[in-house]
Amino acid sequence: MELLPAIDLRGGVAVRLRQGDDARRTTVGDDPQALLDRYATAGVPLVHVVDLDAALGEAPQRALVARMIERIAGRGTAIQLGGGLRDRASIEAALGEGVERAVVGSLVARDPEQFRALAAAHPGRLVPALDLSGATGEVRISGWREGAARSLAELAAALVGVSCPAVLVTDVDRDGMMGGPNVALARRVALACGLPALLSGGRLVARRSRRGARRPGDRGGDRGAGALFRRVHARRGDGCCAGRAVRMSAPLLPSGLARRVIPCLDVRDGRVVKGVRFQNLTDQGDPAESAARYAAEGADEIVFLDITAAPEARDTDLDWVRRTAERAFVPLTVGGGVRGVADGRRLLRAGADKFAVNSAAVARPELLSELAAQFGSQCVVLSVDAKRRGPSTWEVVTHGGRKSTGKDALAWIREGVERGAGEILLTSIDADGTRDGYDLPLLARACAAVEVPVIASGGAGSPDHLAAALGAGAAAVLAASIFHSGEWTVAAIKRELAARGFPIRLEENV
Repeated sequence: MELLPAIDLRGGVAVRLRQGDDARRTTVGDDPQALLDRYATAGVPLVHVVDLDAALGEAPQRALVARMIERIAGRGTAIQLGGGLRDRASIEAALGEGVERAVVGSLVARDPEQFRALAAAHPGRLVPALDLSGATGEVRISGWREGAARSLAELAAALVGVSCPAVLVTDVDRDGMMGGPNVALARRVALACGLPALLSGGRLVARRSRRGARRPGDRGGDRGAGALFRRVHARRGDGCCAGRAVRMSAPLLPSGLARRVIPCLDVRDGRVVKGVRFQNLTDQGDPAESAARYAAEGADEIVFLDITAAPEARDTDLDWVRRTAERAFVPLTVGGGVRGVADGRRLLRAGADKFAVNSAAVARPELLSELAAQFGSQCVVLSVDAKRRGPSTWEVVTHGGRKSTGKDALAWIREGVERGAGEILLTSIDADGTRDGYDLPLLARACAAVEVPVIASGGAGSPDHLAAALGAGAAAVLAASIFHSGEWTVAAIKRELAARGFPIRLEENV
């Protein structure tokens, strides 16, 4: 769970409104910079700041926001700013002045295409905001004073595939009422648009349990807010924030776990190879040496795919699997040639942590249940190669993309998870090796269809592409060409993604 404190600014002071009504305003802190100081001292990485003056159509508090940004410079805390950012100029001005993320509401409802263009220009740095009435489902804009012309379903569909880290969902009926946020509404939005949901409106606070710990429900002051933030961020538990100007934000889909960066090595005849759409393969080196290099760069995991094992109806060669496990001390997933429980056992005993199943599972779906029952779902990765057949339809293909199956890719992903797959490795055959970017509509729909982690594969050519995939809901991004060519290191990619606001595990000395 990711927890964000919120500071709402009105006339230079920190306030709380009830249901967005300026007439029911309560001042909670004369000095918002002092509040920000406390959160920075507590180690909070991101603070949600709302310029209510700008949201209500008045002059923005840009000088105050600039002072707040300057105050926390170099302290490991950043600002996510919302309120009155309704056009390209105001959004880019905020980003240019040092805001880490810009929260955009009215523009999303009025001109979704312009928002998508801006999100593509600033991947990972824009957060679309949907302010909704939980009672009626109406979308509110312009400081909640107007109803949007488009429905929630239309706006959620427009957000599918955008390169954003999350969607901010606020139930305007609950905001400031202390009754708790509308979790069901936020989950509904997350599933519809394929983005993690930042949950806002209603504010949960903390109470003391019998052992003295603070839990959701207590209304007691803010004297423990800093300590609570330190505890929660240290433990990553399920508690919520305390304090008079604190709001809870929780990513619902996927979880708040760190996103993973995974080099992929296609193997043929014991050598790493790479091609375009699985064709015109060129030699890229020894598997164990390549894996050791990527592990040293900070790879979170490494995926090996024996791309000719299934077409040749043979087992995966275990020699390079063993050599790799001895040299690369990161989780290894090996795919290719897994046709039964015995094949999975051989790979695990050779040093693999997980195995990926593709063609054999399509031919006999019961295999997934058998593998999950024997080894646990955490070991079973369903590898799905999908080829676009229409504007919003994809077909499962097997044998390196050479054989059509007639199966709908999204339906097969859902069935695979129901049968026991604990993770999905989703490859777009159309994009694979092109370096033109992932198939984001496919990815977003797959992430929304299941609750297990989805790994994006096929088409990565730049950090922008990886950020876009994470923004579409992927739990991990897999890439090959950009790493094999030496154009980007794993460490450099991870630093890029972390700088854009994604939770990434960084190695200290890499």
